[in-house]
Amino acid sequence: MNYDWTENVETVDWNELVELYRRAPLGTKNPNDLKTVFVTTQVPRKNLLFCK
Repeated sequence: MNYDWTENVETVDWNELVELYRRAPLGTKNPNDLKTVFVTTQVPRKNLLFCK
């Protein structure tokens, strides 16, 4: 499995993140809501890890 470190939120698969929340279990989330919260957060978005 390959991993990629990035700061680019445009590469996030928001539906895949919804599935991750569901399996965690952290509840049912809306992909657009997750994107809004993630993009507008004041927390620095450095070093996002993605599986390729």
